[in-house]
Amino acid sequence: MPPRRFPMSLDASQRALTTLVIVVLAVALVVLPAVRVGGVAWIGLPAAIAAGLLAAWALAPTAVEVDAAAVRIVRRAWRPFVIPLHEIQGVEPTQPLGRRLFRLVGVGGFFGSYGLFWRRDVGRFRAYLTRSAAALLLRRRGALPVMITPDDPAAVGAALAALGVHAAVG
Repeated sequence: MPPRRFPMSLDASQRALTTLVIVVLAVALVVLPAVRVGGVAWIGLPAAIAAGLLAAWALAPTAVEVDAAAVRIVRRAWRPFVIPLHEIQGVEPTQPLGRRLFRLVGVGGFFGSYGLFWRRDVGRFRAYLTRSAAALLLRRRGALPVMITPDDPAAVGAALAALGVHAAVG
């Protein structure tokens, strides 16, 4: 069975944050090289920021692929994050930002929000979020849960159910 692909597009708030970061970086690239402190130009700082943002862009999620073997979180220019199907205990619908959400390590708002997060009702989890609407929480055996925000969470849930992965019991 070929993988089914479900897009993960940025919602308006994620697009706005991404645009803001790009504008701030563009201004920094123009202004900071002209700033000198103790006779040293600040050219290295914008270059380091640009390198970090390029890495964040490369790791950003763009889609979810589901096949008989795994769920893959497809990223812009990085290898996918793979969750073997046998590892998934269940799938829960959730709201990604509905409760206090803390980013422990990762990106928050530049081409999405992704990395290691914490929320009281979930604990620590991996997040691949591109929108603030409905999400799916994939509970895994022996590993951190993964929260994703595909454009159509119900379709991803149905695809997983067709493969024998069912909703987790609350």
